Amino acid sequence: MQHLPRHQRPKCGADCRSFDEARDEVDRLLEELKELKRQFNAMQGVARDRRHQTDNLKREKRVLTRRIDTISKAQAAQEKLKSTAGWSGAAISCVTLAWAGFGHYGYPGPAWLFEHEIFFGFICWCATTLFAWTARSYYGAE
Repeated sequence: MQHLPRHQRPKCGADCRSFDEARDEVDRLLEELKELKRQFNAMQGVARDRRHQTDNLKREKRVLTRRIDTISKAQAAQEKLKSTAGWSGAAISCVTLAWAGFGHYGYPGPAWLFEHEIFFGFICWCATTLFAWTARSYYGAE
């Protein structure tokens, strides 16, 4: 059976010289159709596999992005905690040093007021609040 190039194939039934030639052409076209269907199914399988791979990669990317975000948030929280502790420690240290100076050089007001624990706690709270406002402006309001 002779295969004709595509440009020499018959365009209609009248172009065929004989019934056998038409039958051969139909057989050849059916074989070509069968081969094209096989190729199409193979390509669909490859496309399906690629789509599954793509979906899996997207899912993995989503999970990893969430983990990175969680880790980043945890690191940021730890850094804020360290900086906050530093500012709070600085505030209490300033108050403690001031009280030590007052005890040695004298209080700027009545001694009974400065020796009371409630007044000392109030001054510590005020100093911590002042340092917190300073830290907030230093790091930017969040």
